[in-house]
Amino acid sequence: MSDTEALSAEPTDPNAPLLPAAADNAWTTAATPAATATNDTPVTNAALGTSAANVPSAAPAPTAPRIRWAAIVWGLLFAGIASALLWVVTDVGNRDAASIWLKTVSPATLVLVILLVVGGLLLVAGLASLLRRITSGRS
Repeated sequence: MSDTEALSAEPTDPNAPLLPAAADNAWTTAATPAATATNDTPVTNAALGTSAANVPSAAPAPTAPRIRWAAIVWGLLFAGIASALLWVVTDVGNRDAASIWLKTVSPATLVLVILLVVGGLLLVAGLASLLRRITSGRS
């Protein structure tokens, strides 16, 4: 009998275990609490000094879905940057004007543009944080 026939063959005894007994023991160890605890021994919480039977199990209240404001704000920023770059590269006149501007930019103007970009990034990060704080109800 080949391996595929042995795998697809029906077991003769419907009450026979699917795995051998050695494989069942391989999945549980004596170190886990589930393997050593019995139903008549209560599980205690050492930090609180209470048993699990005395602690009421309260289901957490359902909450509204969380709005990821940072993803929305940063996504809008990157969409705006992509739109501006697409506008520049699709038209030959815009591409030439951008090329001329890049060739003639002075070091002082470059520093000011870098500061403007860093300030814009900080503004976007602050806006995302502000929107998150407003919607979460914290002050």
